[in-house]
Amino acid sequence: PILTNTHTPETTSVRVNKVWDDQDYDDLRPESITINLLADGTKIDSKTVSEADKWNCTFTDLPKFKAGKKIVYTITEDDVNGYSSSIAGSAENGFTVTNSINEFILNVNKKWIGNTGSEVEIQILRGSEVLDTVKLNANNEWKAETTIYGSMEAINVKEVKVPSNYHVSYSNISSADENGQYNVTVTNTYIEEDPEIPDEPGKKFVVKKIWVDDHEAVRPESIKVQLYKNGKAYGRAVTLSADNNWRYVWTDLPDSDKINWTVKETVVPVGYTASIEEVRSNHHYIYNTYKPVKENVNTGA
Repeated sequence: PILTNTHTPETTSVRVNKVWDDQDYDDLRPESITINLLADGTKIDSKTVSEADKWNCTFTDLPKFKAGKKIVYTITEDDVNGYSSSIAGSAENGFTVTNSINEFILNVNKKWIGNTGSEVEIQILRGSEVLDTVKLNANNEWKAETTIYGSMEAINVKEVKVPSNYHVSYSNISSADENGQYNVTVTNTYIEEDPEIPDEPGKKFVVKKIWVDDHEAVRPESIKVQLYKNGKAYGRAVTLSADNNWRYVWTDLPDSDKINWTVKETVVPVGYTASIEEVRSNHHYIYNTYKPVKENVNTGA
């Protein structure tokens, strides 16, 4: 008789359990996550895990030895947006992957330029979704703190009701301070109402420059604005400065329902953003808001 010696390689399995530490913010969880299996540090397999799997998976039929040496199995997890990851356990006893939701502090501050108003409400939003609403007033020194869960991606703020005769502007939220906290300042600039155009013959167009800052030292001495007739430059650009109270009136313009008059700043000053508001028919304010450029940092996305 012929004797045949056979050897069946010993196999093993690796079990993985997912734990979510997200304080009931499960609406921020992804639909699935990816777990990678490594053998002696080399990725050999991956599994997609979801709630349908009860956030568990098992890698099976794994060779236990290679060239007579026991294989060391470990796992990694692909990055999960808005969460940090930690891994505990072993191949023999199973791994537990814990995803903890990221938390960020956002400090909301109110700044008044000109007359100080009364209490205001500020919404904290992710895109268009309202996450929180804070009230700012003299009692809390016009500041409040809120916690953002997940990431700072698409976070913005909005003043619920801007007081009459005020212009609102918002600072950038893309940078964290030295303590890792985020800050936003909601500035209300008081605007003395510009007088209406006298009711006299001839078409008129008024432009007024509004500086949304308290940094007169960084303002240019003058700026230029261009009038447009149906999108095409009309006449020469005019200069606005303190000498003319940052205001100009074009007179004796062609008057027709088919003409659309607009105005634009020719060059926006460095460190400022520009926006235009039609406060009345053919009466425009150009706002220059001081926003010095800051270096962006990780928003936890």
